[in-house]
Amino acid sequence: MNRVRLKKRGTSNYDKKPEVMAKRASRNRARRIKAKAVGGGDAKKGFALIKDKHVDHVNGNASDNSPSNLRLVSARTNTSFPRNRNAGKKYKWS
Repeated sequence: MNRVRLKKRGTSNYDKKPEVMAKRASRNRARRIKAKAVGGGDAKKGFALIKDKHVDHVNGNASDNSPSNLRLVSARTNTSFPRNRNAGKKYKWS
């Protein structure tokens, strides 16, 4: 029981770091942009339509949330790209 509490405390401190919060906000923004596009301007309808999909950044830059850089893919497709040591895509064509 004590271990779980310590782990939870450590995780919450990590989640509060400014750089982690900025990355999470960027991911949420990308999902919102794609949901609005799919839902015809209505994000609520869009979220229902993309429920089981991942938002993929075509160029691999997670901070680039331009609509042309975002696409919807299945979870399996999005996590199956070969990765390099820094967790980036190994090949740019993927």
